[in-house]
Amino acid sequence: MRLIHKICRGLMRCYPFARGRGFILLRTPLRRLRFDEETLVVRCKRGLSLRILPNDYIGRCLYLTGQFVDEIQQLLVEISLPDDRVLDIGANIGLVSCTLLRVNPSCRIVAVEPQPR
Repeated sequence: MRLIHKICRGLMRCYPFARGRGFILLRTPLRRLRFDEETLVVRCKRGLSLRILPNDYIGRCLYLTGQFVDEIQQLLVEISLPDDRVLDIGANIGLVSCTLLRVNPSCRIVAVEPQPR
């Protein structure tokens, strides 16, 4: 991995952004950051390790910041009950589903993503 990737990742994960990290990625030269690797395994802020596509928007956000739409994940974790049944339509890489399963392993989730990648 190149040094510039590590520096950007360190800055994005440590800088005290209250919200909007993803928007910063869209509005700065970080949106042009390219990776040679097709996939990478990253550790997210909630302790999950996920295989991502680093040249994809969500994958880049997870790589650089360790999170993506954290408010939705937090809400689902707070309202979930044991043995819940969840249908995650448009799951992308399954971040929300994996977060919920980590906190509430007795729930059952069907995650659907129609895009082949």
